[in-house]
Parts: sequence; structure tokens; C-alpha cells
Amino acid sequence: MAKRAPSLYLLTRIAPEASQWTDEPWFYTHDGGRLSSVPVAGFVTKKEADEARKRLERAARETAPIAWFLRELIPVRMTEIVDAAHAAGLPPPDFSAVGPAPKPKMQGGYPTYTSEDSEYSDRVLLALYAWWAAVSVGISPHANALLWNVLLPDYTFYSVHRVLIEE
Repeated sequence: MAKRAPSLYLLTRIAPEASQWTDEPWFYTHDGGRLSSVPVAGFVTKKEADEARKRLERAARETAPIAWFLRELIPVRMTEIVDAAHAAGLPPPDFSAVGPAPKPKMQGGYPTYTSEDSEYSDRVLLALYAWWAAVSVGISPHANALLWNVLLPDYTFYSVHRVLIEE
């Protein structure tokens, strides 16, 4: 039987990638291949590291404000945001004041986006932020975690990596 190289299972906090073109809090939900992380703890076994990661992940989902991560979902997934709010027992965002979505425009067989599209997305975003400002004050940890689990189930705050230790 081959001897296994000594290693440590490192639990790290993944730093979300923030938008560089705005001072507003806007974070991307994908890593874009540029993950940066901060070591939190080391464990002898993968099982211990995974258990700690699950506990911290749950705590992050219960407390992290989701609004600053939802920009990538609008306007396409507005209905899902409303449904998630209902599932979490929260009043849903009111998107009625943003008006109708602009009609898709095609150019050369491909969709083209105009200032009407970006203005509509901006109105949706303002309505979303107004909703979050109203509900975030009294949101329960359970409801906050449910929003994360429904809207961004694949987003992770923590990861575990095996690090080889030289003898």
C-alpha cells in the first residue's frame, strides 16, 4: 500500500468579486476564474473540514444580504425573485411601477440591446433595492437563507482544499 502524502484540509472564505465600475455594492455570482480566498482553519480530515464548511456556509446564508448579488438575475428572473420572497414568507418586490419590458429588437438575426433595455433594468434594480431596504430590517435568518437557497443555490461562501505538507 502506497503511503499517502501528509496533507492538511484548508477551509477558506471565498471573497466575492465586486464590480469595478460602480461604487454601489454589486457582487458577481460567478467566479470568472479569479477566485480569491482567505484561509479560515485547517483540519486533519476532509470530513472535519466539510462539516465546518457546512456550518459556516449555513451561517453566511442566514446573515449575508442577498440584494447585492441579485443584479445578474434581473430582469430575466424577476418572477423567480417574487416566488422566492413568497416562499420565504416575505412580501414580494413590487415591480409594477417599472413598466413593461421593452420589446426585443433584432439586428442581423441577433438580439440587440438599447438604452431602453438598460433603463428598464435600472428601474427593476431600484425596485429590487427598495424591496430589500423594506424587508431586510426584519428578515429572519431562515428567510434569508431560503432566498439564497432558492435564487443562488450554487453560490458558495466557503471551500475546502487539500494542501500537501512537505516532510
